Amino acid sequence: MRLEQELQMKKPFRNTYHRAAINIVFTNNWLCSQIKEHLKPFDITMQQYNMLRILRGADEPVSTSCIRERMIDKMSDTSRMVERLCQKGWVNRDACCFDKRRVAVTISPKGKQLIESIEALSHDFDDMMNNLSPEEAELLGKLLDKIRK
Repeated sequence: MRLEQELQMKKPFRNTYHRAAINIVFTNNWLCSQIKEHLKPFDITMQQYNMLRILRGADEPVSTSCIRERMIDKMSDTSRMVERLCQKGWVNRDACCFDKRRVAVTISPKGKQLIESIEALSHDFDDMMNNLSPEEAELLGKLLDKIRK
């Protein structure tokens, strides 16, 4: 469905740039909603999922500031999120050996198992974009990268 229909617009957008910007925001919200629905059975938020993926990919203990730099959502309260994930048993937190004020965070075996369970349904994530051909998806990625330059 076209954006104008989705938004039930009575007046046209100011210009194509305005339409494109609103379309990106609208589509982001739609995608986030879809992802949240897929994550709901696992009792995990998008930000927590992002953090677990960062930790899994790091293969070594990571500081909260390093995690924050790599998060998609830069507004996340990393320290509080680490605490919640520790309580769920998904991450381990240890004092940093060279600076006792810092913590070193690693993904736990239980956290790795959770990520594997979620990724077993990765086709659900891919299906969100299945209206695009692989070539269109690649072009979309390049165009989105170009906007942020």
